[in-house]
Amino acid sequence: MTVVEVARLQGFDDLYCHIETDSRRKIEADEAEYLAGHGLNIYQDSEGQWFTNIAADGPMYRAYGNSMAVPVIRWIGKRVKGALENRK
Repeated sequence: MTVVEVARLQGFDDLYCHIETDSRRKIEADEAEYLAGHGLNIYQDSEGQWFTNIAADGPMYRAYGNSMAVPVIRWIGKRVKGALENRK
């Protein structure tokens, strides 16, 4: 699964956990186009190579894995609210 697919399954926006770092990593032209289209930082050197300061996929997978799925939390919240309202 890609990071975007994981984000969507968790109920987040596509780029919710894109983590910026101090270092730059090399990316392909198609990824540069995607990131630029979403307003994220990309850089091109004098040789035409693309770079970004967005972290590699590993830290983003970890961030999503340590989060809670938005639809599930929303469902739990609605159930708790309904139970509290029925107690009155």
